[in-house]
Amino acid sequence: MGYRWTGLVCWVVAVWVSGLACQNAEVSERPPSEEGECRLAMERPASLVVAGSGSNLALMEALVERYREENPWEEVWIPESIGTRGAVRAVKDGAVDVGLASRPLREEELGDGVLVAIPLAQSPVVLAAHPSVKAVDVSRSDLIKLYQGEDPRWSEKLRAIPLLRESGDSGNLAISRIDPELFKAMERARSLRLGAVLHTDQEMRDTLLKLPGACGFIDEGILKLERLPLVVLPIRDGRGEVSKQLLMLARRDRSDNVQNFVEFVNAPAQDDIFERGGYRRAARP
Repeated sequence: MGYRWTGLVCWVVAVWVSGLACQNAEVSERPPSEEGECRLAMERPASLVVAGSGSNLALMEALVERYREENPWEEVWIPESIGTRGAVRAVKDGAVDVGLASRPLREEELGDGVLVAIPLAQSPVVLAAHPSVKAVDVSRSDLIKLYQGEDPRWSEKLRAIPLLRESGDSGNLAISRIDPELFKAMERARSLRLGAVLHTDQEMRDTLLKLPGACGFIDEGILKLERLPLVVLPIRDGRGEVSKQLLMLARRDRSDNVQNFVEFVNAPAQDDIFERGGYRRAARP
């Protein structure tokens, strides 16, 4: 019993440390170190470990909850976010069975032929705000001014506080494709430290819930599946819907229980979970 508990603690610490390493790597776009800075401990607390980008966690937790109901003998564990890059390394190392990605993989990440990327869904990204914000929408020009540090206010007594994600965040990359001018304003705000920079979707969620006047971009599915009381602000004169691709990652030589889980997630019986979160399912393989 003591051995298993020690193993679990080591595993959690390893995930946390590797997650920080992955986040730093994603921001700076450094190549992986030869020592494998995102290697996870091999002592695992479950027979199936699912880990990766925080953008996927709300959806995957809902799917895993149903999977456990139908497969009660299967132990499945979803640790905190380790990022897409962390997922790539961990699945290749065999420390994680199913990786979670929120952007298309780069050629060098797939080039060795170890991984298979399995499309899950398109995830809309929305501008969300603390429940204290009573606005029904925001203009694109006012949003750009907010990120330029012009200190706009939601009301006479409530200051608007922009929250930012790190440069390599998949949501930021999605914004850059749809609205380069808005993305440029956000990048400048980050470089000038005009807003807090958060490193996971869960940090963004928690800060939006706690900080009056705060606003930031987050996956709509997280709000819907977790039933968060945040305000979604449509952007007037916006350049179109911002969305990003969610994927599962698995080894080509994956085990039968990993294959069974992948088939479970892809089955039509889970469509209602995707619909409840506002996700658009990818075409089935």
